Amino acid sequence: MKLKLLLSCLVIFTSCKDVTKAKESDNNAITFGNLVDLSKLEKATMYNNSGKFELTAAQIGKLKKELSGMEYEKSISVKLGTIYVELIIDGKKCGITSGTHADYIEVHKNSLTITKGLPESRGWLYFKTNGVNFDNYKPKN
Repeated sequence: MKLKLLLSCLVIFTSCKDVTKAKESDNNAITFGNLVDLSKLEKATMYNNSGKFELTAAQIGKLKKELSGMEYEKSISVKLGTIYVELIIDGKKCGITSGTHADYIEVHKNSLTITKGLPESRGWLYFKTNGVNFDNYKPKN
């Protein structure tokens, strides 16, 4: 009986420890906002199914919020390319490739503005879109 109780406590303790580790690793996730200084975003041009157009200040604000939380995914490589977003950040061009209803965005490491904590990569980095559909951006007149 005591052995069963001891084993149960051990299982519960181990489970709690694993949950804590998972939460810590989630908090330490590298995001697009960690690697690109979106506060210096000057201009954004969208190329999607609605054509090519400049984003308004309100759209840029929304885009900053959406991009900043996208988490880096180190173990994926996908072919993207139907949607392109050109960002001008502190005078430097940053190109983002994605697709309609895509799960990821692709950005070259040379486009990054912050290199502290830069993950090892073969050149291209992928970030989860968290359900963002870049095709929902439309030209505003």
